[in-house]
Parts: sequence; structure tokens; C-alpha cells
Amino acid sequence: MKRVAYYTGCLAALSAKELNSSTKALAPRVGLELVELESVTCCGAGDIHEAEPDYYLHLNARILAYGAATGAETLMTICNVCTLNLRQANFQLLNDPELRARVNTNLATVGVPPYEDDIEVKHLLWLIVEDDGAERLRKVAHKGLKGLKIAPFYGCQILRPSKLLGFEDPDRPWSLEAIIEACGGEAIDYPAKIKCCGFPIIQAREDVAMGELIQPIEQASEAGADAMVTPCPLC
Repeated sequence: MKRVAYYTGCLAALSAKELNSSTKALAPRVGLELVELESVTCCGAGDIHEAEPDYYLHLNARILAYGAATGAETLMTICNVCTLNLRQANFQLLNDPELRARVNTNLATVGVPPYEDDIEVKHLLWLIVEDDGAERLRKVAHKGLKGLKIAPFYGCQILRPSKLLGFEDPDRPWSLEAIIEACGGEAIDYPAKIKCCGFPIIQAREDVAMGELIQPIEQASEAGADAMVTPCPLC
């Protein structure tokens, strides 16, 4: 079993509780031991990053610090937005010792353990397919998706920017297809599977966001998909 620090994020604890419960049920079946983080907050999505970048950095550093304090080498996420925010903050902290020292000093004033032992942020999707998780999944998916055509929808923030994410080619990803096929389904290919869903701009430009959203839905439907699957609760 691979021991990982588990960051649920805010949606899986509130409006998408089924994501949390299904993750906990799945984890041991694909070789993951979850150490759930407590006393952690939302990663701030993209909103706080734009408005208060230093506050955003401290918010995510706090999550990273609690993750590292578990002794695990990996901090597991189940949301594209959380993955990007935490990896971006981690990149900044690991590459700027002075910044890391300042952030640690500030976090210490509110009782947060220092972020000293590095931890790598990975999405559950990556953890399943990078080792033997897909094969384990194939063995335990007893009901499976046989006979169903499934359209993978990656969204944007698990693929780009590739400098920060970089698990797979952002133009030719494969991880969701591997999961779908391991569960017995037929993965449907279509161009818009790597597009943005529109969530980042929905508050400011709902009309534009809905235009972004309809494209993958229409393409998946035209390709004959019975369902869509995404690794992001915001998508």
C-alpha cells in the first residue's frame, strides 16, 4: 500500500460528498492508504490567487505543511483546480528558499508546522495509472462499464500549464482512457476533451462560459457517448 496525505478540498466535503466517499472506498482497492488532512481550508481556486497572491501562497503553503507533517511523500488531490493551485504554490516555495522561510515564519505564528520536508502533489487519477492501479481496478470493477461508450473530459487545469503539471502530454492525454478501459468501457475520442469547461469565467462572463461548456457536451454526444467522466468536481 502506498501511504498518501489526502486533501479533500472544499467541494468534496460539501456539495460533492459522493466524491469523497467514493475516493475512500476506491483507495484501498487500488493500493492507496489515505491519511486524511484535518484543519485545512479551500485552496482558494483562482479567485484568491488573482486578488491576493501572497495570501493565496500562504493558504496553500499551510495545506502543504500539514501534508508534509504526516510523513507521506505525496499529497493526493481529487480536483483539477486544487492540483494546479497546490503544485503552483509548491513550485514557488521549493525554488525560493527565502520565500519559503518567510512563509514558514508567518505560518508558525498561527501554530502551523513548518513546511520543511518536501511533498509532491498528485491527482488521484495520476496515482492510479502511474503504478499498477489500473490493473488493480480492472480486477475489482466487477460490475464495470461493459457495453457503455464513455467520453473522457479532462478540462484544462489538470493538463496546463504543462511546466507545473506535466504528467502527460496536454494535447494527447491518456490517463482517463486507461481508467475507462480498465473498468470495461469504450473510451470515445473527441477534440474538445482537453478544453476548458468555462468555470473560471462563469461569474464574470456566464454567456462565454456556457459557450465553452456546450462544445464538449455536443461533441461527446455526436460521437455516441453514453456518459462523460471528468477528474474535476468543478467541471
